[in-house]
Amino acid sequence: MTLENNTKHLLGICGSPLGRKSKCFELLNRALTATGVDFDIAVLCEEFDVNNLQDKMRHANGFIIATPVHWFNVSWLIKRFIDEVLFPFSGEPYELEDKPVGIIAVCNEDGANQAIANIAMPLNYCGVFVPPFGTLIHNKSIPGHGEDGWQDDAESIGKQIAYYL
Repeated sequence: MTLENNTKHLLGICGSPLGRKSKCFELLNRALTATGVDFDIAVLCEEFDVNNLQDKMRHANGFIIATPVHWFNVSWLIKRFIDEVLFPFSGEPYELEDKPVGIIAVCNEDGANQAIANIAMPLNYCGVFVPPFGTLIHNKSIPGHGEDGWQDDAESIGKQIAYYL
């Protein structure tokens, strides 16, 4: 990946089978493009390349991680990402230290707070931080949070993370 020296790069990590079709990532891309931040999306799938994803994380200035909520937890794709991709970063030299992360949890019921914590805590041990207003819960069952009521929040989290790059 070749970027100009002053261009900031944000890596989106999608733990849903919808991947690039996700309206959330479309909105994030639009918001980040307006701020001059380069945005790339890594869509996790059953056979994702751990080494390639680790390399992308080393070169990114920050991250936005999105997951559906399954039984009060992250998707199995995000769980595998935490176990296989993040674990090597959890010790010195802390290659991801001081990089911001935004976390988005999409649910139909409850459990989004637990899913967000299950992403934030391992990242904390890698030196990554969640800035103020760096998390978003999109609960499809709450009026105003459905597909027509949450777009501004997705754009705001992108701008918030971009601020800390």
